[in-house]
Amino acid sequence: MSSLVTEVLLQAGKLDKEGLLTKVTKLSSQSNEIKTKIFQYVDSNFGDISQMFSSISGILRDIHQHQTQAKDIQNSMAGAVRSQLQDSTGEFERLTKELAETNELLYAMEKVCKLCDLYDEQRTQKEKGDMKDSAITLLSIRECLSEIRKSDLVDLKIFKLLNCEYVVVLENLIYTLEEEWISHIQWTLPKKDDVNKVILKIPCLHQAKDTSAFNDLVIAMSMLKMLKPKVEKLADMIFEHILAPVIEDPNVLPEIAESGGVANVVELSLNKSSMKNPMRTPHTLFMLVFQVLECLSENVLFLKIDTDETVMKIFSARIRDAFLKRLIDKCLFATIPQNRDQLEKYKDVENAVRRFESLLVGIGFLDCTSDEDPTCKHGLVSYAMNVSVHFAARRCTDILQDARNLMKKGIQDSRLYDRSNMVREDTIFSLDENTVAVKAMPIGTDFDSQKPGKLLSDETMRFPTCRVSECAISIMDLVFKTMSEACQSSPECGIRLAATAQNIFELYQTAFPIYHKEALENIPQQSAVFHNDCMYLAHRLLTLGHQFSQISSYAKKTTQIVTFVDKVPYLRRLGAEIFLQQLKRQKQMMIQCLEPLQSFTALRNQDKFSSVEKALKQVLYQLNHLKKVWLDVLPDHILVKALGTLVNHCVAELVSTVCEMEDISSDDSVSLRLACELLLLQTPAVFLLSSTSADLTWRKHVSKWSRLEELIFMLSSSMREIVDRWADGKGPLADAFTIVEVKGLIRALFQNTEHRAQAISKIRI
Repeated sequence: MSSLVTEVLLQAGKLDKEGLLTKVTKLSSQSNEIKTKIFQYVDSNFGDISQMFSSISGILRDIHQHQTQAKDIQNSMAGAVRSQLQDSTGEFERLTKELAETNELLYAMEKVCKLCDLYDEQRTQKEKGDMKDSAITLLSIRECLSEIRKSDLVDLKIFKLLNCEYVVVLENLIYTLEEEWISHIQWTLPKKDDVNKVILKIPCLHQAKDTSAFNDLVIAMSMLKMLKPKVEKLADMIFEHILAPVIEDPNVLPEIAESGGVANVVELSLNKSSMKNPMRTPHTLFMLVFQVLECLSENVLFLKIDTDETVMKIFSARIRDAFLKRLIDKCLFATIPQNRDQLEKYKDVENAVRRFESLLVGIGFLDCTSDEDPTCKHGLVSYAMNVSVHFAARRCTDILQDARNLMKKGIQDSRLYDRSNMVREDTIFSLDENTVAVKAMPIGTDFDSQKPGKLLSDETMRFPTCRVSECAISIMDLVFKTMSEACQSSPECGIRLAATAQNIFELYQTAFPIYHKEALENIPQQSAVFHNDCMYLAHRLLTLGHQFSQISSYAKKTTQIVTFVDKVPYLRRLGAEIFLQQLKRQKQMMIQCLEPLQSFTALRNQDKFSSVEKALKQVLYQLNHLKKVWLDVLPDHILVKALGTLVNHCVAELVSTVCEMEDISSDDSVSLRLACELLLLQTPAVFLLSSTSADLTWRKHVSKWSRLEELIFMLSSSMREIVDRWADGKGPLADAFTIVEVKGLIRALFQNTEHRAQAISKIRI
């Protein structure tokens, strides 16, 4: 049956079974022979790393011939076998499988031969110094190996050997490129910070006829992903060792020297002058910096990596932001005007910045100019165009620094604030037409007072006579100058200056008590002057907003609110708190003076009066001392109130101490009465503020004074007189003492008799 099928197929001319079998077997045998030759070649070249002089081109030619034969056989089998050999499928499947294996073997041998050829080509290119072509060939090797990794041939030993060879060749080429880069870019750096020893040598390419060698080196490094880190490191070192010293130090100048001959290099170095030079103008500094960047651009950074990218693009992307920020901080910041006259002349700096920007764009350091593209705002131009904002910020900083310096001076120096030597408050600090005088307003709350022509008196809104420190006067002067400058500025700048004026008072509230904490605590005069300063500043702030009403119109255009009235209660509270703390310390000192009264009954009779007298004299001395310190410092009504508070506290302490005594002898009562009379007689002199008359309003601030008078009466009176003065709770004694206190004093002053019991029983309401 088999022979019949064969005969039929032979007669049709479709298949020569024995011919196909013979061809497949012969092709497989020849492929194995080529396989052996290739293995020997690869093993000798890449296994033992030895050079083999025979070429692989002949082997590759044989592979291509055998691939053609295999393709013809495959076409014959595909055209005849599948359609006609239904009964001989097993045999022809074996032939097909054997042919596929042979094709796979031929494919593998083709890749091996191609890799071997590429390795030889890469080795030859490297020896000739053709780094660009060598890198291109190496990339072809990598692509070929990548294709093999996607197939089933990746596990073959020969491909592992070729892959290892690729790693060796790649590392060798990388090392060679790095050595070439180092030979062209040479640094000489000092061990210490000596800029005179910083030298950078780069190839001189701007006059060279042929730059292909270095350009090929750059392209090869780019292909192998080596160029970007090298250029970024170069950019960092140039910025740190060359650009930054030139920008920061006016004594450092860059020097560029070209050396011809075989070397043909450009030497870039720094020269630091021993003489101190003044601050350079922006134009001068820009030209020096551009000189360095232009030298780098002409010789190295101009080289193209591809059609869209240059070395300069990598260089600038690395240091552009830091470079521009350093120029702003060290150069443009110093050129910010300090006054309005300098602000008007700032156009020269702005023009210099624009020219410098155009130069940087010309060498590719910047992408575009702000004139060409309004949306392209680099740091320098934006900074220069917003000079009014920076001027306002710097001016505000300077104003706050001036205010801080004034606050540090303290309040030792003061002046008397009264009508004789101070101008009227409605014209004080009226520096120009922007300051408006406060208008007189009608007074009263009834209908008649609202009639036209009835104005406030001259005493209304007038600050009382007292001493105000030069510090407070200077601070207020600074605030008025700041507000006047704000009225002359643009709305945005004016609002910032007005806000700075507000911040001065916030700074005063927080910083001044800290700067002078010890003085305010320990020196009564300075605490009194500080109290006056706070009241003076608060008084001036009441009308400050009205005097500069133009700022209010600025504020309507923004969301900010410019007002000073909200600072008034805080300043008043601060001054009152500091002064009340001083009064509290003075009270504690006077209580310490009265401590001998606690042990009055335990003293000897001859020592009792002298002890009490000494204590009260110490109190009177302290009161007179405070009066001397505070006289002509505090306003009269504040001085009287402060002294009255201290006297009231002393009287209350004295009376309560006497009332707590359980046994007072007749001699003790005499001593206590004499001591109380001493205080009663000498205290009014404390409130004698002038040589003519005493201030009679002090009694209302000494609410315990009647207790002292009634105590003296009780110490010198009989029980009957005491009962009569009580008058069933309606007499003056009842207004000063309670029932318990009067009964206690009667028990302490008089012996326990039936008469005393009757007197005590009458002390009732």
